[in-house]
Amino acid sequence: MKKKPLFTEEQIKILAENPYTRKVGAYTITFTPAFYRDMCMMREKGMPFRLIFKEHGYDPDMLGKRRVYYVGEQIKGKTPADFPDERPLKSKVIHFDERSDKRAMKQMQHEIQYMKQEIEFLKKIMASGTDRSDD
Repeated sequence: MKKKPLFTEEQIKILAENPYTRKVGAYTITFTPAFYRDMCMMREKGMPFRLIFKEHGYDPDMLGKRRVYYVGEQIKGKTPADFPDERPLKSKVIHFDERSDKRAMKQMQHEIQYMKQEIEFLKKIMASGTDRSDD
């Protein structure tokens, strides 16, 4: 069963424009270390996770309750020093085409193999059918 994308292309564009987004695709989003550091500091002050996301320009409803909760769980017991800066990514957006091209290629290879098997089967049927008509 194919997994339904969580983010539409429009949502991906919106999320990618946020300076606190490290990488975003149809199924996942990764935040920058700066976001996690800010989140740690704001959480120490008692600010709720949803409000932290709103303060950083994210729509918590777009991200979903579960994701907001789990991102919060990732910072529990950590300090801002636990999130050092990382080198920048070449692109923030993982395009649908990059993932779907790989899946499409696998699917086409599978279909080709299946068609080859069908052709061989039809050849055998045709060959066996010509033998019977000769009798």
